[in-house]
Amino acid sequence: MIAAMMSAIMSSLTSIFNSASTVFTMDIWRRVRTKSTQKELLIVGRLFIVLMCTLSILWIPLVKSAQGGKLFTYMVVVEGYLGSPLGVLFLTSIFWKGTTEAGSFWGLLIGHVVGGTRLILEFVYPAPACGEQETRPKVLYKLHSMYFIPLQLVLTAAAIVVISMFTTKRTEAELVGVTWWTRYDPYTVNRKDKVGGDHITIKEECYSSDQRHSGGLCSRFVVFLFGSIDSHLTQEIQVADRKTFLQEKRLWKIFLNLLAVFLIAIIAFLCGFYH
Repeated sequence: MIAAMMSAIMSSLTSIFNSASTVFTMDIWRRVRTKSTQKELLIVGRLFIVLMCTLSILWIPLVKSAQGGKLFTYMVVVEGYLGSPLGVLFLTSIFWKGTTEAGSFWGLLIGHVVGGTRLILEFVYPAPACGEQETRPKVLYKLHSMYFIPLQLVLTAAAIVVISMFTTKRTEAELVGVTWWTRYDPYTVNRKDKVGGDHITIKEECYSSDQRHSGGLCSRFVVFLFGSIDSHLTQEIQVADRKTFLQEKRLWKIFLNLLAVFLIAIIAFLCGFYH
C-alpha cells in the first residue's frame, strides 16, 4: 500500500515539477535571456525544480493548518480556487473561435485573483473549533467553497467572453487547426523548389489525414471524434539509435543504484515504525 502511494505521489510530483520547469524556462527565462544556450536552459530548469521542491516543503505547515488539517479537503479547495479558471480557459479557447489572447489572459488573471483572495482569507481566518464563536468574515462561513467555485467559474467565463468581444480577433489563418471547429481546415505549406538554378517558394494547400479518410458512417464518426493515425508517418527507431539512448555513464549508474537502495531503506523504516 505504501509503495503504491509513494509511486502515485512521485508520478504526480514529477509531472507537475517538469511542467512548471518547462513553462518557466521556455516562456519566461527565454524572454529575459533571448540568447541563452541549451545548457543554460537545462541548468535553469533543474534549479527551478529545486526551488519548487523547497517551496513545497515550506508549504507543509500551511497544509496542516488549513481546512482543519484535512488533506483531501485542502486539495479539493486549492484545485478549485486555482485550477478551475484554467479549465474554463481551455474550454472557451477550444470551442469558441472568438476567444482572443487578451481575453484569455485577463480572464485567467481575474479568476486567479478571486480564487487566490478566497484562499488567503481561509489561511488568515481558520475555522473555529466546535462550540467556539464564529469570527470569520461572512463570505467564508455563509458561502461554502463548493458554492464559491461555480461562481468563480462563471465569473472567469464572463470575463473571457466580455474582454474577447472588445479586443482584436484571431484571423482565419491563425485559427486553422487550433480549435474544435477548425481542426480539419486546409492549411498552406511553403515548399522551396529549385527551378533553373533559383530557389522559389511554392504554396501547397494540404489537408489533414482525417479529411482524406473514407469509410462507413460509424468509422467516419469515430475519426471525427478521435482522429486517425497514419502509420507511415511514424518513423521506427533504429537499433543503433536505441543503443545510444540506453547508454548510461558508470558514475550515474552507481549514483542511481545507491539512491534506489536509500529510498527502499526509508520505505522499510517507515513501514516498521508505523506498523
